[in-house]
Amino acid sequence: MNTSTDLRKRAQWILDRLPIEVLQSVVNLLEAFWQELTPKSELTEQNQPKTYDFSDLAGQLEWKGDAIKAQRALRNEW
Repeated sequence: MNTSTDLRKRAQWILDRLPIEVLQSVVNLLEAFWQELTPKSELTEQNQPKTYDFSDLAGQLEWKGDAIKAQRALRNEW
């Protein structure tokens, strides 16, 4: 008999006799380890924060008036 087949049968025999709570705890533990071992760079696109590019607006915006006065007015609204 193949050793890997024998090992699978032994593992299945053990798993069949363990309570479901123990198996769920093992799964939770493995998931926690996996999250810690997975590099943060492997985040999916939808989980990554969006970055905005304002380089096309650089030098094109102009402020007319007193910036400090406008800032204080906005602050006082709150």
